[in-house]
Amino acid sequence: MTSVPGIDHPEEQTEAEITLSGRGVSVSSRVEVVQNEFISVRPSVGEFVEQVVVTVGDVVEVFWKTEDAQRALPAEITDVETGAVVRWRMRATGPAEISQRRKAVRGRVNVPVVAGYGALELTGTSIDLSEAGLRAEFEGLGAPPEAGAKLDLTITLEDGVTKTKAEVVRTQARGARWVMSIRFLDIQERDQDRVRKRVFQALREERARKADDSPPGLRGSRAPCGADPLRDRPSAPAARRPGRAAGPVGRGALGLATPAHDAAARASRAVRDQIDDYLLPRLGDLDAPLLTVVGGSTGAGKSTLVNSLIGAPVTTAGVLRPTTRAPVLVCARADVAAFDGDRVLPGLARVTGGAGGPGTVQLVVRDDVPAGLALLDAPDVDSVVESNRELAGQLLAAADLWVFVTTAARYADAVPWDLLRTAQERGTALAVVLDRVPPEAAAEVAADLAGMLQRAGLTGARLFVVEERPLVDGRVPEDQVAPLRAWLHELAADQEARAAVVRQTLTGALDSLVQRVDGIAAAVDEQVAAGEALRAAAAAAYTAAYDGIDEGVRSGTLLRGEVLARWQEFVGTGEWMRALQGQVSRLRDRVVSGLTGRPTPADGLQEALESSVERLLRAEADRAAERTVSTWRGLPAGAQLLGDDERELEQVSPDFPEAAAAQVRDWQGTVLDLVRDEGGDKRTRARLLSWGINGAGGIVMIAVFAQTGGLLGGEVAVAGGTTVVGQRVLEAVFGDAAVRSLANRAREDLQRRVDGLLRYEQARFDDRVAEAAPAPGTAAALRATVAELAAARRSAS
Repeated sequence: MTSVPGIDHPEEQTEAEITLSGRGVSVSSRVEVVQNEFISVRPSVGEFVEQVVVTVGDVVEVFWKTEDAQRALPAEITDVETGAVVRWRMRATGPAEISQRRKAVRGRVNVPVVAGYGALELTGTSIDLSEAGLRAEFEGLGAPPEAGAKLDLTITLEDGVTKTKAEVVRTQARGARWVMSIRFLDIQERDQDRVRKRVFQALREERARKADDSPPGLRGSRAPCGADPLRDRPSAPAARRPGRAAGPVGRGALGLATPAHDAAARASRAVRDQIDDYLLPRLGDLDAPLLTVVGGSTGAGKSTLVNSLIGAPVTTAGVLRPTTRAPVLVCARADVAAFDGDRVLPGLARVTGGAGGPGTVQLVVRDDVPAGLALLDAPDVDSVVESNRELAGQLLAAADLWVFVTTAARYADAVPWDLLRTAQERGTALAVVLDRVPPEAAAEVAADLAGMLQRAGLTGARLFVVEERPLVDGRVPEDQVAPLRAWLHELAADQEARAAVVRQTLTGALDSLVQRVDGIAAAVDEQVAAGEALRAAAAAAYTAAYDGIDEGVRSGTLLRGEVLARWQEFVGTGEWMRALQGQVSRLRDRVVSGLTGRPTPADGLQEALESSVERLLRAEADRAAERTVSTWRGLPAGAQLLGDDERELEQVSPDFPEAAAAQVRDWQGTVLDLVRDEGGDKRTRARLLSWGINGAGGIVMIAVFAQTGGLLGGEVAVAGGTTVVGQRVLEAVFGDAAVRSLANRAREDLQRRVDGLLRYEQARFDDRVAEAAPAPGTAAALRATVAELAAARRSAS
């Protein structure tokens, strides 16, 4: 392989795209080593977790971008290194040449997509879209299509329908949904144009949404000299957490996948539900009817027991599981007003006259139920349906009194005792029904369960034994159910006894809040620490990028290559020195430029500088993104926040190149403005105009980079020596102090613009943390709320 970096092969430590020929898979990579015809790269394969992307012998194309074109090199994979660091080694199989491939721009576009797959028609929504393909989520149906499967694709855009043949690149199953990456095969050019138009519209809309957070240069304006591009930028993007429910901790406050997340989320939901469903309604009406929730394990006979207590079939009983899908609340006619509104269980709609569906509670009014008592038949606490289990827990937390039903065969199981311990921790009034007990073992089993309750600290729980007897009209024999019914009716009739039950449960619930909320607050602290670590990782990566750019500017390395050549053309050939002698040569440059199309030496120098600075910005911003993604992978919640966007996030955002180019051009314009402003008096202006603002501005720009720390030998002589000559001439025009001030102010303005660009890039990561992590002070607010509650209770007692 020849040794012209960037022409015959990509340069080391630059970005290249590896495309697998015939498969439509492209992977962004960083070129590590180029030696003879062999190239070693580090691919970004986070999107291909647990998938074999390449194998030895695969034919690939290596694409990279030069200043004026995109080049391509055919190659063959010779080695694949897996593990913590993935590397691919390949051998060039032909010469590099200019690529005719136009890189497709991808944007986040959500539009309806229909994929015809054999006899199936899959419906879904696009996640992102480009003129070359899309990624979409579909409703799963049967076996998911494998890579290479052909599809008939229909995409519904705002301005019409696009149809094309397509091919599956990869499929990822997410439960009952599939996420598929799809490559277009024969999309018509007019449809490509429509797709491209929609993608760029999406990118513009995304930039507009971020406009308040972006530095001024990203909106095309030029910051005045000395202005801070970040002065109007908020310190942190506003968190967007729609739909957060009221409560001690909202649904978005525990959004990071920390070790304590799942338990804390359940505890938070339970506290919020109990406050809404029980504490607030009961504190608002201490004399309301006693809500008795009948709960227990699958098949314990809860519904049969409720029907037996009422003496009529008010709830469905049977052998199918789950039997109780929606709760049934039975109350006296006099107590309907207490339960038909949203005072209790405000999140469940009321239905009458028949069974309700999910999210409802069936209200049954009976004249034979005593006033002051309501029975609620709850779903199984160990239901195979997760929503039923959650609802059962919510209903038990809303109860004044638990009637917990278990059986002789299952009373020692873990699930019942988890619930009974919860009752003990919350001080809930409790009765336990031991159902289906063989008559000959009733005394022995009842004594064993009573001992277990005592050892668990539940000595106040009432125990009722129901022997296993044949049902009568689907109900428990009267002599078995009578003791429990009599006890409940006595509570209904005795206001003092009923009030005692309410006080016990209410006091226990309030007491339990301290410990429960403290546990949630500790989890919030863990979330805050995780969020700070993620932010710190992004900040460190982008600070390193800023330092890298600053070093690149100060070291003089930007004056290599094309910039050095243009500088030699500008100064070394005498063009600039002759331009000092009058306006004739400046006029000649303009005439020659107009006739030949070639830029003047000053223009060529500025263009070379612009391209060199843009490459430095892109390289360091890419490196910062890659560092951040790499660090996040090893941090709690980092992989979760990266999600499916890992590949996109480990390189600069799509609009960064445009933004960087705008900032560099604006910086060059600012330098020319500085030079123009410095030549304000008539004598200085006359000297300045005799050889051109652009010429003087070019000298100032070179002075910003010409500290020559990164140059060697003759490069120092050319760059450093000729800059001194130019500086001497500028000093003759402006004065020594003014020239130093010009260079310093130009450098500071560039640094501010760089800082703004990198902060804009870093915000992609910070926004993700802000949307998922708790707000600062959340844990302290939780603890303060509990402390205020305790103080209010003390003052009221």
